[in-house]
Parts: sequence; C-alpha cells; structure tokens
Amino acid sequence: MVTNIAPSAFEGLEPESLWLLTPGQRLPLAVRELRRLAPTRVRAEPFAVVLRGPAEPMLSQGIHRLAHPRWGEMDLFIVPIGRDASGVDYEIVFN
Repeated sequence: MVTNIAPSAFEGLEPESLWLLTPGQRLPLAVRELRRLAPTRVRAEPFAVVLRGPAEPMLSQGIHRLAHPRWGEMDLFIVPIGRDASGVDYEIVFN
C-alpha cells in the first residue's frame, strides 16, 4: 500500500514521464487530471489521478506496475475509464 504519496507527486510531470510496465512493454502515460478528494481518517490528502495512455493495448482493471520518475515502481490498482481513437484514460485513486 502506498501511504505516503501525495497529489504533488503527479503535479508538473513532463508528458510521458510515467510508464505502465507490462510483460515485455513500457506504455507511456501522461497526467490528464488530478482531483483532490475529501480527507479521511486513513489519508489526509486523498486524491485521484487520470492518466492517458496509448490506444493499444488497453489494459484491464486490476493491479499494474507504474514507474514514476521520483517514486520508482509501484503496484497500483488501475481502472480504464475511457477510450477513444487517440488513447485510453486510466484512473488511480489514492484513498
């Protein structure tokens, strides 16, 4: 569980500085949206981040490895939330 990552970890990142790591592939990601959520007892700064990836392949909902330029590799629950001809949007909620 990633407990100490804050919304600021996704602010100001260069496009495609994040990667989804799948067997044999590195899929580039860009931050599309960052939403701060209401504080909870468990996390003072909960948030959701929407990441844009390539149109193919579209990964299924589940645990995937994300490579972050400052935080390294993390296994996170990632949900595809939208797709069009130019790419797929994935959401990660840190709560």
